[in-house]
Amino acid sequence: TDTECGCGRRGCVEAVSSGRAIMGAAKNKLAGYSTKYIFELARQGYKEAEFLTERSASTIAELIVSLKLLLDCQVVVVGGSVGLADGYVQKVSKHLSIYSEICNVMLFPAYFRSDSGLIGATLWDRYCIT
Repeated sequence: TDTECGCGRRGCVEAVSSGRAIMGAAKNKLAGYSTKYIFELARQGYKEAEFLTERSASTIAELIVSLKLLLDCQVVVVGGSVGLADGYVQKVSKHLSIYSEICNVMLFPAYFRSDSGLIGATLWDRYCIT
């Protein structure tokens, strides 16, 4: 899409798939609700909420396909508040399944959940920075 991102560009993954983007795109009866609540409504079958969460997952799947083709990654770990939402990794996997087998990757939620970034940065500092 051509949604404006906080970085000033248009159509960034962040502008479509992040929690803030999902909340910002919520209209009508969903306007003003939290992303967490929108995900809950999607699980209950509310069509607008399903659209927003599926659009997010589809965009992440497209990003993963691009990364696979560019970097030949074999595994992708999904984190963040949206990425760790119940059922989100399965939604992304469903969208990945429409692509060619060459785009297949193993997809996992972040093992350390919301602490993954902090732990990764600590380990990076400890073992990778010289």
